Amino acid sequence: MIVRIILILACSISGFAIAYYTSLSDSYLILESMGGFIIGLLIALLVIRIEKEIRKLSLKVIVGGVTGMIVGLLIALIFGFGLNFVSKIRENQQTVPWIYLLITD
Repeated sequence: MIVRIILILACSISGFAIAYYTSLSDSYLILESMGGFIIGLLIALLVIRIEKEIRKLSLKVIVGGVTGMIVGLLIALIFGFGLNFVSKIRENQQTVPWIYLLITD
């Protein structure tokens, strides 16, 4: 319970500070800072809810999901390296990051 309270405080204060120090105009400084505080609070509450849902799952399901994700990303990485040897893709290097993005999603 204490860890959750610390998480809520840390996310809320961080959201407030980020919005406060990156504000472009002084006229809406308080409004933007409060918006950052609320967004940080909502993110903390979302993380706590996800953590509660993960605790309901068995360890076998979690390990199986993580293993499947790692194997899938490795296959996508190998496939991406293979596509890098295609001559048209090699000529246009701007498309390579987009290809990796499409493969890994």
